[in-house]
Amino acid sequence: MRKSCLIVLSVALAACGGPKADAPAPGSEEWFATATPKAQAQFFRAACEVYGLRKGSPEFAQCIREEADRRHAQNRAMEERATEARRAVLTQNRTTETHCSDFGSTRTCESY
Repeated sequence: MRKSCLIVLSVALAACGGPKADAPAPGSEEWFATATPKAQAQFFRAACEVYGLRKGSPEFAQCIREEADRRHAQNRAMEERATEARRAVLTQNRTTETHCSDFGSTRTCESY
């Protein structure tokens, strides 16, 4: 009985902690759509601190905005590459049909 209570308690605690498996990745467009402005600033703060900017300064705030804009641009570029890759796969897997017709000694073929 004591062992089964311990197992149930362990499972319950494990379910409460840690990031959700379905949570959007920080910096992703889904994350931008759901994260609070404070959480977004927190995410980019470390990069701006590495640049040597002082917290609370106008330059620091500008850095956070630029880092967020840079991430949005990276996300858009990655999405465009993924769209192009999907389009290439769809085009590659498309079946081509060829129809030919004869008129005298001339054969005309069309592929589509």
